[in-house]
Amino acid sequence: MTTVYQLGGKSKFWIVVACWIFGLVATLLLTPDIFDWQDLDKVSDDFLSARIAYLLLHLAIGLIALALLPFALSHQSHAVIITLTIFVGSFSMLGLGAGLVVFFISVSSLELWPSIRAVVAASLAGLADLILLPGEQFQLWSPLGILVVIGVAFVPARRWGRRRKAIEARQADIRSAERLRIARDMHDTLSHRLSLIGVYAGALEVRKDLDPETQQQQIKQIRIQAEDAVTDLRRTLKLLREEPTTTDPRAGIDVLIDQARAAGSDITLKYVHIKGEDLNSLDTMASHCVYRTVQEALTNARKHASDSPIKILIQADDAKLHIHIVTLNPGATTHLAKGSGLIGLAERAELAGGTLMIHSSPDFHVHLQLPWKTT
Repeated sequence: MTTVYQLGGKSKFWIVVACWIFGLVATLLLTPDIFDWQDLDKVSDDFLSARIAYLLLHLAIGLIALALLPFALSHQSHAVIITLTIFVGSFSMLGLGAGLVVFFISVSSLELWPSIRAVVAASLAGLADLILLPGEQFQLWSPLGILVVIGVAFVPARRWGRRRKAIEARQADIRSAERLRIARDMHDTLSHRLSLIGVYAGALEVRKDLDPETQQQQIKQIRIQAEDAVTDLRRTLKLLREEPTTTDPRAGIDVLIDQARAAGSDITLKYVHIKGEDLNSLDTMASHCVYRTVQEALTNARKHASDSPIKILIQADDAKLHIHIVTLNPGATTHLAKGSGLIGLAERAELAGGTLMIHSSPDFHVHLQLPWKTT
């Protein structure tokens, strides 16, 4: 299966724009070499007509390459579109940028047949260009030169592809490990809920002297815990589970921050339209996500910017819960946006139905957003 680069709409747009600019510049720079303007009055009309036809052919094929580029970027596993784009792009000056981009994508995939198709298409295009160029003697060194040029592009593309594969594998391992940790946390919480159901049911069975109101309360608690347990179970079944964890994410944000302050961190905590105890109404997945996000942000700050003040804003509205953590003047912390802990946090946020955004400007910001319903 061919590796596919996930490109957003804006990325595709700017790639196409850059290829247009590159092609136009290449055409303007290389066109004088085709006509050799200084000796133009010495060439025959037939030769001049042939060169004009050659230039028009270049422009037409270049337009085809640029027209194919958006489809090639959107259908990277489609062999015909990819190969055709590389061929026409490598033949034409105007489409050269498109050909190079798709060639790079194919070769950096590190897969055999896409790489072979890319090299063969680029080689045949270069050879066809040499054959069709009017008035030029075909020499043996010309195709060899084409292979050298292709090799120069081939080597860095392969190296970049290896680095990208290694990064993707590492991130996949991080996400997998985080899913395991989430599943273990959910296992603990689910076990707790089921044990509560057992306690309430046992009380109803043993206590025959309970008044009707107390019995109704016990039955209500059984129903609530059962519904929550079913919700937890559905989410847990999406994940793999091994050994249970000893960390208790229900310990509370306030306790976590008190511990960080005791360790020397300068932390300002502010609640807006919410109280600390209101976080207990979050479902299990969201509760774990909030706790882990604050914990990871504080850990990062303590490791990489221990002297920097930290501001935490927890704000709720009718639809969203916002956890905004800012490390002021973090220095080295600005490089943590792609750290392994934060990759796992993004996975947690997505599973909880929310988003995690990280940026530095120049302070280091971690913004968690989760669904929230006021009670």
